[in-house]
Amino acid sequence: WRAQLSAITSIFLAALGAFTLVICLLLSAAFTTEECVTWAAAVGKSLLMQLFVTDPVFALFVLGIKLAFQWSLLCVDRQRQMARPENALERSQKKDVEERAAPDSAVPKDGAPAAAKETGFGRVATAVQLNRLLQQESF
Repeated sequence: WRAQLSAITSIFLAALGAFTLVICLLLSAAFTTEECVTWAAAVGKSLLMQLFVTDPVFALFVLGIKLAFQWSLLCVDRQRQMARPENALERSQKKDVEERAAPDSAVPKDGAPAAAKETGFGRVATAVQLNRLLQQESF
């Protein structure tokens, strides 16, 4: 298979080269030597301009867009991470208060559950207990 593929590639390159040579011969008959030199100089300037000016500017532009996009993603991620611990802390505190609050029957005369006084969540637990008592009395 390699020999056959090599032969096909060689034939294609030979045909392409021959076709290009014929086009160049026909074009050279259409232009004078001065016009051919001017054209070659213009092509050279165009290639140099693209190589040293256009491509680097375009590459820097694309790099700048990439960096700006990545910076915006980083800022969004930072904001999300900053918001996440606060929410997690609030949820865990709320969960702790609900777990440590005593049942409704354990409310002493002063209104604060004993478990809340022991854990230091007296005011919050008292508010939770009062809310529960108000809900029970409304039914």
